[in-house]
Amino acid sequence: MIIVTGKDVYRYFKQQENGTFKTIHKEICPAKNLGDLSTDISCHAWMADGRFILCNEKGQIMLLEQNGDFKQFTITAAGKPPVNITAVVSFVMGQGL
Repeated sequence: MIIVTGKDVYRYFKQQENGTFKTIHKEICPAKNLGDLSTDISCHAWMADGRFILCNEKGQIMLLEQNGDFKQFTITAAGKPPVNITAVVSFVMGQGL
């Protein structure tokens, strides 16, 4: 899987058996569900359990599932159970996890 993020950019790609990449997600979630969420993504990181987090320039944190599906837009969003972030896996280009 490959994630590309930036100002108003979120792309989630999955490698196919033939070596090409297929775009799985082109947006974080449907615009009507974003509310006050900024899509100016400043960084992202993989969690040890395979999920990943995106952060934006407003300091908002988004949690996404292993398959790229949006889960929630702050780790302690009102009305949602808190999600513990116990480890973030650092990534070095060219090295496996």
